[in-house]
Amino acid sequence: MRVSDAKLRVYDLPLNATYKNSLAAKIRQKSVVLMLSTEDGQVGISSIEPDTPNYSEETWYEIQEIVNREFFPLLMSGDTLEIPSFCEKMNERVYGHLMSKSLVETALYDLKAKSQNVSVSRVLGQTIDRPIPLIGWVGIGSKDKRLQETRSWLDAGYKCIKYKISRDMDDFPDLLSEARKQFGYGFRIRIDANQGLTENLANNLIGRIEKFEISLLEQPIEREDIQGMASITKKSGIPIMADESAFSLNAVKNLIREGACNIVKIKVMRSGGITEAGKIASLAESNGIRCVIGNGFSTSLGTSIEANFYLGTPSTWKYPDMQYAEFVGPLKLKEDIVRDRIQIQNGNLIPRSGPGFGFSHKELRDVAEFI
Repeated sequence: MRVSDAKLRVYDLPLNATYKNSLAAKIRQKSVVLMLSTEDGQVGISSIEPDTPNYSEETWYEIQEIVNREFFPLLMSGDTLEIPSFCEKMNERVYGHLMSKSLVETALYDLKAKSQNVSVSRVLGQTIDRPIPLIGWVGIGSKDKRLQETRSWLDAGYKCIKYKISRDMDDFPDLLSEARKQFGYGFRIRIDANQGLTENLANNLIGRIEKFEISLLEQPIEREDIQGMASITKKSGIPIMADESAFSLNAVKNLIREGACNIVKIKVMRSGGITEAGKIASLAESNGIRCVIGNGFSTSLGTSIEANFYLGTPSTWKYPDMQYAEFVGPLKLKEDIVRDRIQIQNGNLIPRSGPGFGFSHKELRDVAEFI
């Protein structure tokens, strides 16, 4: 593959509500889109949706700057672009900036798969087509509101519910008790603290709620406190998942070495791309650590990138309780970057059937573009 043109487009997308967790509240989402063209008319596209600064390692404008200044010259050098060797060149040119690297690498994967007229998941080795079961999410709010939202997700066909929590959680065990009383035990429950607890609060909470059959507690304390994560994991009767702490392959190596989690969340966009995400999945599997794939605020294109990695990496969904992906971004967007959104039906994501990640550059919308 030789790239003849490279363009960036940045969108400012309105969300359909205010979404709040223990870190921040947000009403809009930025999306950086990369388009790579070849002389034979193929166009590879990718998108990346950075979260708030206390969650993502890069902002949208840092991604734009790094890709423009550092990676465009490499892309336009005229060399044949083999993905592994190009990733090495990016690493030689820039340390870190994994989100910027992911944006470029996934666009190259889209180009490669389109040149073969297959999906990226097929390039990765997928042999089975299947819908992807998703979580429903319930944000921070009153007990009655959260129970109502739980019922809505379950009625819509979802079999796994994720509750957001913060330090103000005195009534949270009562919420879980009432949810199990009203809706039974036929669905799985995940809990996400987004770093919002202390070690003592986390241990106290676990003791009060483990009887409700909780699948996992996600990132209970600050991302840098690996020793605290290890201490909680060793004592907990609920599996502990690292999210914000699991931002790279080296970070996951450290978590595993310290015994600081039972599960890691993998985000293709955060880890440096499909290649690095695959290394994380392999490392986790070889150490008995399970994986959850997910991204809370992706566009349809960003979600399709994560979904192709999920389908092409069976180790990430071989455990029944881990198969529920967290691809809920498109449901939160009032406007998407594409005209025809990715389909979600009865609690399942329906993978796109087209080549690459399933989207053509011609499907990108113009109306939300702000730069």
